[in-house]
Amino acid sequence: TDERNARIKKADESIKAFDKGLPAMIVSWEKDYQSGKSIWKNLDMTDVTSKIPGIKFDPQDDGSLFVGGKSGKGSYIVKATTDLSNLTGVRVEAMIDPKLPKKGPGRALNDGNFVLSELEVQAGPVADLKKWPKVKEWSFDKLAENKDWKGVHGAKASPGEGGLAITGKPLDGVLSIGEFYHAGPFANVGFDKKAGPEGLDSFDSKQKFKHGAKEILWTHKPEWKNGQLYGTVFSGDNAVNYLHKVISSDAPRDLPLSLGSDDGIKVFLNGKQIHANNVGRGAAPDQEKVNLQLRKGDNFLLLKIHNGAGPSGFYFRADATSKVLPAIIADLSVPKGSIAVEILAKAKGKRKARVFWKDKKAKGFDAKRSSPELMIEKSEEWKKYRFVFVSMEDLTGLRFRPGGEVFVKSIRVHRNEAPVKLSFENALATFSQKGYPVASAIDGKVAPINNGWAISPQMGKAHFASFQTKQNLSFKGGVLLTFTLKQEFQSGQHSLGRFRLAVTDAPRPINFGISSEVKSIFAVAVDKRSPQQRTKLSDTFKNSYPERIKLAKALAEAQKPVLPDPKIKELQGLVTLAQKPVPVSSRIARLRRAMDLSKGQLGKKRLIGAQDIAWALINTPAFLFNR
Repeated sequence: TDERNARIKKADESIKAFDKGLPAMIVSWEKDYQSGKSIWKNLDMTDVTSKIPGIKFDPQDDGSLFVGGKSGKGSYIVKATTDLSNLTGVRVEAMIDPKLPKKGPGRALNDGNFVLSELEVQAGPVADLKKWPKVKEWSFDKLAENKDWKGVHGAKASPGEGGLAITGKPLDGVLSIGEFYHAGPFANVGFDKKAGPEGLDSFDSKQKFKHGAKEILWTHKPEWKNGQLYGTVFSGDNAVNYLHKVISSDAPRDLPLSLGSDDGIKVFLNGKQIHANNVGRGAAPDQEKVNLQLRKGDNFLLLKIHNGAGPSGFYFRADATSKVLPAIIADLSVPKGSIAVEILAKAKGKRKARVFWKDKKAKGFDAKRSSPELMIEKSEEWKKYRFVFVSMEDLTGLRFRPGGEVFVKSIRVHRNEAPVKLSFENALATFSQKGYPVASAIDGKVAPINNGWAISPQMGKAHFASFQTKQNLSFKGGVLLTFTLKQEFQSGQHSLGRFRLAVTDAPRPINFGISSEVKSIFAVAVDKRSPQQRTKLSDTFKNSYPERIKLAKALAEAQKPVLPDPKIKELQGLVTLAQKPVPVSSRIARLRRAMDLSKGQLGKKRLIGAQDIAWALINTPAFLFNR
C-alpha cells in the first residue's frame, strides 16, 4: 500500500541519514578509546557463591571469574560494591579460556556454549555507615540526661558507668484472657462489608444482631482452646464469622498473637481495626503475627473470618504468662528507607537486644516492625552494635529493648535509600543465538529451553551483553549490588565458564562497550586496515549504538508484510468456494447416462433392430428346438 511504502521510505531515509555520519562517529569512538576513556567500570567479584554442588570459583588476575568443578543447573550469586551511585547499566562479559571446552566462554562439553536464563540485580546501600547520612544522634554524658528517651514496661533510665543505665525487671502483671464467643455465619457478606458486632467498643454476650430475616446471637465456646487449630468449624460461601474475647490487664502492655484463618481475616481491638489480610487459604498456625497494645482494664478483641467457599476455620494463640521486657522509647522523624541504629553500649552479662520502630501508617510498636535480635556481649569496654532494617513508611519513633541491664553511651540513627530490584531495558549483545535473544535474559521468565541469552555458533569468542536500568538510583556513598545469574538450561551444562561484571553511569542510552576483537583492530594503523576490518568496525558500531539499533528496528517493522484485511480474506474464501464445481446428484447422473445411451441407439436403428430380432429368436423355444 502507499502508506506502507511511505513508512518504508521514511525509515530507510532515516538510516541513510544516520549512516552518513558513521565515519566521523567511528573516528570519535576510536579517539575516546585511545585516550583511555571508558564508560564501564569492572567490579570486584571475589564475593561469589552458588548452591550448585561441587562448583568452584577461581578469581583471575584481570578481575574475572573462572568457573570449575561440577556443572549443573543453578545460579551464581555475586555481591559487589561500586561508588557509582547513579547506575544506568550493567554488563556481563563472557570470556574465553583455554581450559574451557572449545575455549568457551561456556561450559557445555560439546561446543563451549552457555545459556544465561535470567539476570536479576538487587541494589542497596553499602555496609559502611560512614557513607550513610546521619539523621539523629543522642550522646549520654556523665550526667546521662535522658535526652528524649523514656523508660517503659518497668524500665528505669538513670546515670551509670559514664552513660545511660537502663535497668528494671520484666513486668509480670495480671493478664486474663477470656473464653471465645462466636456469632455467625453472616451470609452474603464480603471481606470489606460490615456486619454484626463489627466496630463495637464493648461486649454484651446477650446482644442480638439482625441479618436479613434472621437474628444471630453470641454463642459461648469454652471448648475452643488457646493454641488449637479449628480448621473446619465454620461453613457458608461468601460468609463471615465473628469471634470475640475479653482480655483484661492491670496495666498497659503488649500482647503478641499468632493467628490463622480460612480465608481472610480482620482483627479489631477496642472497636478499631488493627490488621487485615484478604487472602484465600486454609487455616494454619502462625499465618499472621499481630501485637495487641492493651490498655489498662478490659480490652475487646474481635476477629472477623471471611470464607469464600467450602468449610472454614481459624487458629488463635496468645501467651498470658509472657513477660513484658523493659525498654526505652523516643519520638523520631525519619523518611522511609534503609535505617541503621548504631548503639555504643556495654553490659555486665550477655543480653539479647532488639530495636522496634513505629511509623505513620501503623503508629504502635509491633514485633512485625523490629530488627533481628542481636547479642550484646559481656564487656567493660564500649562496643558498637548495629541494628539495620528497612521501613517502607516514614518513621515516627524507636524502642530499644536491651534484654537486661545495659549501659548506653550513644545512639546514632543513619538513613539511606531502601533496597530495590533493578528493572532493565535496551538489552544489547555482540551476538545472540537464533531463538535465544539477549532480551529474553531480562524478561522475568525461566524455562529449560528457548529462553535466555546464548551465542551458538559464535563460540570461541568473547561476548558482551549490556542491560540499561530503568530506575534512577540515589543511594548515598555507593551501592551494594547483588547479581543473580540464573542458568537453567535443560542440559545442566550450559553455564558461564569465565565471566566478568561491570557497571556504568553513562547517560542513557548505553551500549556494551568495546570488545577485544575491536581493540585489536584499533591497534592497527588506520591506513593499514583491511576492508574486512573497516567493515567490522562499522558493523560493530551499528550493532552497539542504541540509536542506530532503534532505526534498524523501525525499518524492519515497516518492511513487514501487511496483514490481509479480515473482511477481504473472508470474501476471498467465499469466492474460492463459489468457483468450485457443484457436485451432480446420483439420480441426475443416471438419467444423463440413460439419455446418452438412447441417443446412441437412435443413431444405429438397423443394428438395434437386428439385436432385438436375435434376442427374440434366442428366447423362442420352437426356434431353439428346430435349430
